Order: sequence, then C-alpha cells, then structure tokens
Amino acid sequence: MIVLHQLEMSPFCDKIRRALAWKRIPFQAQGVGRKPEAMVLREVERHLDALAAWLAGKRWLVGSALSLADLAAYAQLHCIDDSAEGHALVVKRPSVVEWMARVADATQG
Repeated sequence: MIVLHQLEMSPFCDKIRRALAWKRIPFQAQGVGRKPEAMVLREVERHLDALAAWLAGKRWLVGSALSLADLAAYAQLHCIDDSAEGHALVVKRPSVVEWMARVADATQG
C-alpha cells in the first residue's frame, strides 16, 4: 500500500498541506482510496513513461531554461518520490531522475 504518512513528513509536502489547510481545503489523495493501489501505480508509471519520453534529449520540459512547467511537474513528482513505491518507479527512469536533480539544483539558489 502507498504510505501516505510518508508524504506528510516531507517538508516540501508539509508546506503544501499547511497552505491547503489555511485555505480550509481538505488535503486528500486523489487516487488512493478511490482506486485500487495497483491501478494508481500503473497510472504513475504511465505518466512517468510519458515524462521520460518527453525529456529525451531535453534539459527542461519547455524551452531552454527552467519554467513554471518544470516547477509544477516537479512539485508533484517530489511528493511521489517521497514514498517508497513512488521512488521505486521514479529511479527506473534516469532521464526523470536527472531532470528532477536539475530542477532541485536550479531552485536552491
């Protein structure tokens, strides 16, 4: 089973959860609980495969520099990568891992 409490422990994901709570928006997983775990993992794999294909030969999702597209996709993948199941899927796609590292490096300065 995907361990959601691990996501809540991530400082990045905790910021998102606190922001949603401030706006009185409940923090709920979209797939887990409403879909079988196997289906959620297949969908994550499908999206990761599409992202890996899109990144082939590219440094960024759109254009030649970091963009909002990179930040938006990274925010979601960072939370997915924080779970053991998600991390196992992400590391199978080197182009995604390398892109995530580039985004992380670019946003820490």
